[in-house]
Amino acid sequence: MTQSQERFVEATAHALAKTVTESVMDLRFGVTQAGGVQGRAPEDLLGSLGEVYPRWRGMALLQSSTGRLLAARGEPLPFAALDGGATKEASVRPVASTDRGVVMVATLPVLDGTEQRTLVAFSDLVTSDVPLDSGLGQSVLVVTDDGRILDSQGPASTVDAQVRQGVISKAATESAGGRIGSSVDLVAGKGPGPDGVRETALVAAYAPLTVAGLSGAWKLSLVSMAHVPVEGNTQTGGHPASIVALVAVAVFGFVLVRRTVVGPVHRLRTGALTVASGGGAPKITGLGVREVRRIAAVLERLGRPAELRQRPRWWVPSARQVIVVAAAATFAWSCSLLVAAGGAVPRVPELVVRERGMEVSRIADTVRRSLNGAVADLKLLVRSTGQRNTASVLPLMERLIAREARYRSIYVVDSAGRTGVRTGRPPLRTEERLPSGEGVRQHNTVGSLPVIFAYAKLPDTRQGVVAELDVEHLSELLHRRAGRVRVVDPGFRTIADTEGYLAFHTLSEDSLRRNASEALAGRPRAEIGRSQGGESVIASAVIGAPGPAATLRWSVVSEEKTTTLGLPENELSRRNLAAGLIGLVIALLNFGWHEFIVVRQLRRTATLAERLASGDRVSGIHPVRQDQIGTITFCLEICRKTASESEYRKELARRES
Repeated sequence: MTQSQERFVEATAHALAKTVTESVMDLRFGVTQAGGVQGRAPEDLLGSLGEVYPRWRGMALLQSSTGRLLAARGEPLPFAALDGGATKEASVRPVASTDRGVVMVATLPVLDGTEQRTLVAFSDLVTSDVPLDSGLGQSVLVVTDDGRILDSQGPASTVDAQVRQGVISKAATESAGGRIGSSVDLVAGKGPGPDGVRETALVAAYAPLTVAGLSGAWKLSLVSMAHVPVEGNTQTGGHPASIVALVAVAVFGFVLVRRTVVGPVHRLRTGALTVASGGGAPKITGLGVREVRRIAAVLERLGRPAELRQRPRWWVPSARQVIVVAAAATFAWSCSLLVAAGGAVPRVPELVVRERGMEVSRIADTVRRSLNGAVADLKLLVRSTGQRNTASVLPLMERLIAREARYRSIYVVDSAGRTGVRTGRPPLRTEERLPSGEGVRQHNTVGSLPVIFAYAKLPDTRQGVVAELDVEHLSELLHRRAGRVRVVDPGFRTIADTEGYLAFHTLSEDSLRRNASEALAGRPRAEIGRSQGGESVIASAVIGAPGPAATLRWSVVSEEKTTTLGLPENELSRRNLAAGLIGLVIALLNFGWHEFIVVRQLRRTATLAERLASGDRVSGIHPVRQDQIGTITFCLEICRKTASESEYRKELARRES
């Protein structure tokens, strides 16, 4: 739940900052375009801007030198909260108002002939259309870096004021350092569940609210506060059983190899050195595996004149069998952990599912704002052209496409739909007549790329301006979210996607189509369903009113596998998965190292020792490595040479006699 709150506050802060930037850029475009201001009455200029961009609740045009008010539109501006320099330079800054909370005030210079003027406009920073989860008592606060609350949306928290202020101050301090995160405090209170009073967690997520490229005092943070019920049996910190069991199995394998292979080899080396130095044949105890017993029997025979000791009648494991058992124990336990981790299906709380539905609604609102903003840009552009020649519209279009990343091309079309002057990339839309009025349309349902365009008619002409939207820009609006998010049209064909984009690919899963159909019918929902071969959280929301984007009847569909959610069960599964993989590595390394370093060399030495005991005094016995087993092999070579020289002396004495 903390992850979803962090994503919410980060996305909201990003959306607010982007909205502020785009809104100011809209004003800048309206007052700085060629011919957009020259000769226009102040009331006419403010009327055009206010009608096209209704977000600005109030505007005023001032004479820069004297500060005299030339014209005003909308609600009165909070001039009392501004200092003298705040209306003389281009800036955007937050201003605390007693009756409106925090408003953003933008000031832009306007040059009309030789007279310098200043446009001042204000708008709400946090509007009431920010989707909040009423079931969690969620609220959004705008705070300063010292924790002072400037504005809020949503219900007031029922937590003790001192505790609440401490949480807010801590969040503001972290956010002021440029960090995004959350803090959790357990408090007693009423949860949203049906069981009345229960323990709840006050989750405070925070993110800095920054607007790049604009001047002005902008040092604010966004804090989201929600009361999340504490679910029982969700803690994973007390579940180290898999790690403990893995350690126990690894220790068992280590002790087994140590007692049956490593220890006997050390004792065998001591005995081999004794025999090679002529000290007789010591009694070697704790012989361990079969190969060690075979070599020990040879050493005993070489140390005293006796027959080769008979092998024991009972079964004795070989070194390879011991190593296989030790590695197989770790391997089997690791595989059981991997199977358990792969087959675990977490229980998804209802709050997580509901939060995903809220998140999809926020995404749909972001896409809606972008589409409506394209229509508003064209409306302002065509209003600014007046009766001029259509060729003179080109500088305005070039300025607009340079300012906005959402356009791939802008061009003028005549009454038959033929393309005239244009800027940007070559148009993808086929030449056909434009619909009446203004709006945004989807041009095609097949092809390699969706063609989405906004349009507006030029005044007093039969021509219009078309702006084709960049699909990549639409896809970028869907990012910064977990899971897969798609925008689909009424036929469930993909328009934008965050994963593996394929234009007009139809939603194949029945659960996704059913969920999207409910959203188109005005019943957005979030649920647990089957998707991508597993259980997923599915949510959808329609891109609806207000604005022309509602005519598209698009919907946003989100899906995320339940195994990737930030749930305690998933955390436990990830720990089991990590422990299983570590166990597999330990098992493979354990078997491989002992097989190549110990087992094969020990088997070779045992074979050479028995060949020596059978009477072969000619074939040399050479060690492979300079280690414990190599020392034993070298001792056998000394014994071979000693025996060979002894036989040579006996044969020489026999001949001399």
